[in-house]
Amino acid sequence: MPRPLRYQPKPWTVFFVTQRCFQRRFLLLPTSGVTPLIIGVLARGAELYPVRLHLAEALANHYHLMVSAPSARVLSHYMNFVAGNIAREIARRHGWKGKFWHGRHHRAPCLDDEACLERLGYGLIQGVKERLVSHATRWPGLQSYGVLVEGQRLHGIWIDRTALGKARAKKGGADVREADFTKHYFLQLHPLPCHEGLSPAERAAACREAYDKAVARHCPDGVDHPMGVDRILKQHPHDAPKTPGKTRTQPPCHTACRKRRRDWVTAYFAFVAAYRRAFQALCAGHHKVDFPTAGVPPGGLSRVAA
Repeated sequence: MPRPLRYQPKPWTVFFVTQRCFQRRFLLLPTSGVTPLIIGVLARGAELYPVRLHLAEALANHYHLMVSAPSARVLSHYMNFVAGNIAREIARRHGWKGKFWHGRHHRAPCLDDEACLERLGYGLIQGVKERLVSHATRWPGLQSYGVLVEGQRLHGIWIDRTALGKARAKKGGADVREADFTKHYFLQLHPLPCHEGLSPAERAAACREAYDKAVARHCPDGVDHPMGVDRILKQHPHDAPKTPGKTRTQPPCHTACRKRRRDWVTAYFAFVAAYRRAFQALCAGHHKVDFPTAGVPPGGLSRVAA
């Protein structure tokens, strides 16, 4: 089945992003300094590409982001950077040699403020929803509740592997330390568009409210006996769940409004039709092809392929 085309008709649309590890293995298990590496990759990518991160959550076998960018192209470049560098760093740390991700990340736009808040709450309760911990702040890996509600900071590291490799090749590996090529970052989480006019205290209260609503919706009976941090960290990163999880169809967009959803789907299929016409013209040998501006042209081409 072909993958959906990357589509963003409006700049700075907030997307809810999900990416899962290969065979649901626990490759993102927060042991051996994994969390600072993930944070460092996210922060380094945000330094290179003009994106705004609103949420970052990483469980053992998948992660969620809420992110906005000026265009589909910029968001694609950022996500390629994030996926590639997380895979390389964590695979090196865990001694994993095979495929890392289940496939390309899935992204779905939040079409209104209500959808943004619903996705924010859903992201914040990941460890609670999966019955791993009793509260978001008890998750030992990457979680955003402490930042958005309690004002904590996310510290990460970025290792310049290119410069490190050149230095080791030049000096034969002698007296070259990884720490000398490590940069420290604090990951900045931007407020959602609907929270931009609020004070820090009001934003924290709004995020706490979104969390509480999500807990009431997804965990109505509470979490009496969570797995707990000790049992979580005793797992091996190469392992996978003993019982496979349910495969859910990912939504094309997030909104409770049927009209907004219908309009977005209609516009998306019109975009797909225009994209296919442009691609067929390119394959037919036309020297100048206009691809729709709301997407990403094939093969990294610019919008106009000469």
